[in-house]
Amino acid sequence: MPKEKFGSEKVIKIKKDGPYVVCGNIPMAKQTIITDEDGVSVRWEKGEEYPRMEQYSLCRCGNSENKPFCDSMHIHTGFRDDE
Repeated sequence: MPKEKFGSEKVIKIKKDGPYVVCGNIPMAKQTIITDEDGVSVRWEKGEEYPRMEQYSLCRCGNSENKPFCDSMHIHTGFRDDE
């Protein structure tokens, strides 16, 4: 996916029928919802941190083979924002 030009500005842009484009060296980590014995959400638990990058694209279609990152599967699956 071609890089957008946002400089060092912290920006999250939603591409029509495509991924979230995140710019500005924003840190990202996996997080898991921890529940109590009744299944009620009680807190988030931080997991693996991803390497910091100046820009990355995050999957919105759910079909990426490289989640959470976009691998352009939205093009092949016909993902549309209105679904």
